[in-house]
Amino acid sequence: MQISPEISYVVGAIQTLIILMFMVGLYKTWTYGGLLGMHLISVLSTYQQLLNPYESPNTLFWAAIPTLGGLIALFLLREQDQWLTVEKTLPKVGQ
Repeated sequence: MQISPEISYVVGAIQTLIILMFMVGLYKTWTYGGLLGMHLISVLSTYQQLLNPYESPNTLFWAAIPTLGGLIALFLLREQDQWLTVEKTLPKVGQ
């Protein structure tokens, strides 16, 4: 299946926007979840390399597993993540 260059540019721009919003801590549920979903898809798409780890280039694919665990932990603890976030300085709606 082939994807047109225009679609890949749009998807890349959306991913970049999600990552930048993640970095500053905006809309944590959506950005942390989006990053977790993107990484989960990339890990699941490499399952063949993960199931055959002893071939020469496949050992680096295992580095994605602890990263996936870290992203799951970040998603579950997103409300407690206050370090270097912009969202804590924004006024709350209704205040």
